[in-house]
Amino acid sequence: MSKEVALIRSTAVISVIIADDNYIDYLSNLNEYDHIVDVTGMSPRPGIGWSYDNGEFFIPEEVIAGEPYIEPTPEQPTE
Repeated sequence: MSKEVALIRSTAVISVIIADDNYIDYLSNLNEYDHIVDVTGMSPRPGIGWSYDNGEFFIPEEVIAGEPYIEPTPEQPTE
């Protein structure tokens, strides 16, 4: 079954992808990401530019300040 997962380095969401459990396991074994978090069904869904700390996502300051933010969809490239 496919899930939407956020790929996180340090505290930054660098990508959100759709992956099955086997691919998520593969990515986990690469040790390229500090966290790989299932964001399936989250609303708003975290995306590139969001931060992550202690199990919690934080929306980018630009969004809070009223700057336009376009959340990537599965059809749009995320990197």
